[in-house]
Amino acid sequence: MRRALLLPVVLLAGCGGGSGKPASDASALRVVAAAKRAILGLHSFHIAGTNTENGQIMAIAGDWTAPGRAEATLRRGPAAARLILIPGAVYMRANARFWTTVSRVPPHAVPLVSNRWIALPATDKLKRLLADLDPRTLSHCLAFDAGTLRDEGIQTLDGVRVHELRSLGDRPGSAPGVAYFAARGPALPLRTVQTGAHRPGGPSDPRCQSDRPDRSTASDLRLSRFNAPVHIAAPPNAITLQEIAAKVRGTHAA
Repeated sequence: MRRALLLPVVLLAGCGGGSGKPASDASALRVVAAAKRAILGLHSFHIAGTNTENGQIMAIAGDWTAPGRAEATLRRGPAAARLILIPGAVYMRANARFWTTVSRVPPHAVPLVSNRWIALPATDKLKRLLADLDPRTLSHCLAFDAGTLRDEGIQTLDGVRVHELRSLGDRPGSAPGVAYFAARGPALPLRTVQTGAHRPGGPSDPRCQSDRPDRSTASDLRLSRFNAPVHIAAPPNAITLQEIAAKVRGTHAA
């Protein structure tokens, strides 16, 4: 998936036809254009779903709120972690299985970090995650390399009238899938489903692509609670990596 699990909507963007390739439906492109405008009006949203890569399923549930704060719970089997991202700071609380199988912390440090809030360095990668969740980025990347789009008409999703758009995944870098946009009010993306692997190659856009090939083969994510009140703040009593390192040295000295 481009950039991160939190950016599934880029998989169902809308590009026009190219030489020798079928063109996207004009009606589908109008829905995408309306969705791009609607996304720019967001100041908060909730996201939940799953992503499959290398046969492993990662589940996520979280919220983003302006001016740039996010929290999310990640689960991969028994491994679980919660992230809080605020401008200039990142915090994570994870269970022992997450530290050993996902973050690969040395065994002697696992008891010191498990189920505790850890203040992490605000690395470029983590800063980029916040930028990826910004509605300006989501709107921009909604029009990125999905391949040919087909308008499947008005459908019903969980009792809500939606526009259903299908991506054929027929261009380099694209993946097949389907997206559902609200048919009443702002055309916000409500659900995106990736149904197959990405084709190799494709156009380049640093705002929409990660620095490694996208190996996801399936995803199913839902967006909701648009512009609902969300409060995201730094957790109390977080410890730093320096404090953890000092505890490890003290343990070894003892």
